[in-house]
Amino acid sequence: MRPVRGADYDQIYNFHRAGLALMNDGAFNVNSTSVEAWKAILSSNRRENGETPFPRIIGEGREEWTSEDAVTMEQTWDGTRVLNDDEIDRLARAIVEEVHERGPFLSLADFVNRRLSDDLAGEKGALEAAIERAGINQPLNQEPRFLLTNERSLADYNHPDNIEDSTLLEQTLKPESKAWGAPVYLTQADVLQAIGPGLSARSDTFVIRGYGEAVVNGKIKARAWCEAVVQRLPEPLRPDAAGLNPQQGGGLPDFGRRFRVKSFRWLNRNEV
Repeated sequence: MRPVRGADYDQIYNFHRAGLALMNDGAFNVNSTSVEAWKAILSSNRRENGETPFPRIIGEGREEWTSEDAVTMEQTWDGTRVLNDDEIDRLARAIVEEVHERGPFLSLADFVNRRLSDDLAGEKGALEAAIERAGINQPLNQEPRFLLTNERSLADYNHPDNIEDSTLLEQTLKPESKAWGAPVYLTQADVLQAIGPGLSARSDTFVIRGYGEAVVNGKIKARAWCEAVVQRLPEPLRPDAAGLNPQQGGGLPDFGRRFRVKSFRWLNRNEV
């Protein structure tokens, strides 16, 4: 992020204008369908031994747990989850499958949250679904001490404090294991805590290329190619009095947000 100075410093404390003073350089697009790219972003904290920790609670003396270790109660509730390279690869592939099935995501909220639908997308977000698809927590789900036994919904019963239909809280959609919520049970919140600040659903910097030709008597006499890098800025091209939204009325169209040309160059034929 670029340094904040002067008027920007005052704006950053105004939640209406904070976005004007913050720019994220090099964010990762969640609509990526590259397995290798997802492996790279998921392995941001990778160590030389091939393990990547996803700590929910940061502190010294916490035991680390991998899916290859035996499950102990101490590690389950006072440990840190660590993924090996194989698990990172499986998770990256599962995320890409979710992107193919659900994308494109219009916002980070669309990527993280479940959708208001009756299909599988209405049960969990893409990242949580990918964790389940990849079987990251399968050893904990299969551990007898953590198995859930009541697999059906609660029956309705008459009580003045009871909701009219208790099946609205569908019990079959609860986690598969009692260990859910434990630090070693990986959730999308753990993953987002590690990589969330660098994620984006779109980019505000674009590469635009143009082509032109001169035609005389039906014959092309000259050709030219050019390339511009433009950046979309927060402020509208025609802002209102508050400077936050496009100005309405006046018979002029809404041109949206302002674009700034960051660079321009002419291209050679072999660059196209």
